[in-house]
Order: sequence, then structure tokens, then C-alpha cells
Amino acid sequence: MREPSQHRVGLLRWLPAALWALGIFIASSRDWGPSAFDPSRYGVFGPVIAAFFAALPAALPRDKAVHAVIFGVQAALLRAASDRPRFAAVRWSWLATAIWGAIDEVHQGFVPGRSQDVWDWLADCTGALVALVVWEVVSRLRGRQ
Repeated sequence: MREPSQHRVGLLRWLPAALWALGIFIASSRDWGPSAFDPSRYGVFGPVIAAFFAALPAALPRDKAVHAVIFGVQAALLRAASDRPRFAAVRWSWLATAIWGAIDEVHQGFVPGRSQDVWDWLADCTGALVALVVWEVVSRLRGRQ
């Protein structure tokens, strides 16, 4: 049995993923409107966002790229917190992220000015998958599990 301090540390590992998920929920609770992709709305982060949008291929819709990145970060945070064996951690992190993406899309259906979109959910799932593949490749190159 774990000591209380070990249990607390174990729970703290999950805090970044939980806070990120809360941020997703809060962000999807409002109608961002057409100015959502205006970098000047984001203060000091504006130049980073502008560079991100400039780097996107013209054929890739911005909103799908944003979904992929946001849910890719969610999957990576879950993977980082997991102490499961490699494949189980990847599978669990992807599944949890896909479920959270589905919940987010259903939630948006109840927010005025927002809508549910299966393509957004597929972008969420794809972003999670890409992030987890990158995680695993980098981990193997570094010789870690």
C-alpha cells in the first residue's frame, strides 16, 4: 500500500492533464465567433499564434488544426501522467482523449453560437494520435519508456 505522501504525488501527476481538460471545457463554453483566429486577441501569445497559423498548409482549415493541437496536448499530458506500460499508456491516453473530445463536441451543441461537428472530433482524435506517436518516437530515441 502506498504511503499518503506517495499517493498525493501520484495524484499531482494528473493535475496538468486535469487543468488542460478544464481549460478545454471553459474555452468550448463560449462562442468565439469569427475573430477567434485573430492573433491580436491573444496579447503576448499573439505572435506565436500568428506564426502557427502562417505555418499551416492552405488546404488545412484553421479550426481543425487548433483542435488537433489542443487535443494532442491533452493526450501528451495524459501519457506523461500514466505509469502504465508503454502500449497500455498510449492506448489509454488516446482513448481518454477521444472520449473527452466527443464529450466536448456534445457540450458545444448546448452552447449558443456553437455546434457539434464530427470533423472536429476526428481532428481531436488525429491530433491525439500524432502527439502520442511523436511522444513514443522521442522516448525511444532517448532510450526511455
